[in-house]
Amino acid sequence: MGMFDRVWIPCPRCGQPREFQSKGGECVLADYYWPDAPVAVLRDIAFDTGWCALCRQPFEVPPLPVTCNESLDECIRRIVREELMRR
Repeated sequence: MGMFDRVWIPCPRCGQPREFQSKGGECVLADYYWPDAPVAVLRDIAFDTGWCALCRQPFEVPPLPVTCNESLDECIRRIVREELMRR
C-alpha cells in the first residue's frame, strides 16, 4: 500500500469537493484543499482529470502558472478564483 497526500478540489460546476491523490513531495498522508497545498503536490496532480460524484461533470486540475509577479500561492489562488467565477 503506497503513501500519498490528498488534495480536495471543488467541482467547477457545483462546488462539490473531489479528491485527487498526489505522490509529489513528502507524502505524509495529509489532506489539502486547493490551492493551499505544497507546490510539489500541486505539480504532481496538474492536468489530472476526474469526475464529480454529485453532478457527473468531468474536470481537469488546473496547471501551475509558469510566470507570475505575485507569490506562487497568491497567483494560484487568483487563477482559481478567476476560473471559478467564469463558470
